Amino acid sequence: MTVVYVDSVFVLNGLMDYLLLLVTARLAGIPLRRRRYLLAALAGAAYAVAVFLPGMGFLSAPPVKAAAGVLMALIAYGGEARRARLTLLFFALSCALAGSVLALGLLAGGGVPVTRGVFYTDVDARVLLAAATAAYGLVRVVFRAAARSGVEGRLVPVRIAVDGKTAELTALWDSGNTLRDPVDGQPVLVVAPGSLRGIL
Repeated sequence: MTVVYVDSVFVLNGLMDYLLLLVTARLAGIPLRRRRYLLAALAGAAYAVAVFLPGMGFLSAPPVKAAAGVLMALIAYGGEARRARLTLLFFALSCALAGSVLALGLLAGGGVPVTRGVFYTDVDARVLLAAATAAYGLVRVVFRAAARSGVEGRLVPVRIAVDGKTAELTALWDSGNTLRDPVDGQPVLVVAPGSLRGIL
């Protein structure tokens, strides 16, 4: 008989859900709404616990799991413009995390504690909290480093002159921008609306 500690299930799944929701938002480049992510993660953790309650085994069925994931995404990203894309990205990252956990468990020569399709562990909650905090710190470092390497050396000063009036801006050297002038084929600089209001 398998013994499952619901407090460990709640903590583990809640922390992992929060990290997945946060990483999804960071990858998508949307403003972070941590309270919504926390609420969605708590809903996910409650669902994971409910799966183990007597008479609730039907919650582990794939359609119900998918519905729970969609509900979490709606709680977290319901106010965003691209909810469908964010939901798909969240599902993709969840699959990647599950696959990584499974692979690590198999490489370590042991199994992965899964019952009714839910990860669980009997590790002390303080250890789980420390591990999740370390994972979050690693995610922040990786994303900050990626942002620095992506922008470093690509910001260039630009001076635009029209009829003797000038405006100085900072531009991002974007090699992915293929917009060109149809007359001479020269690359075109794109500016935010209102940036040149003073000289136009």
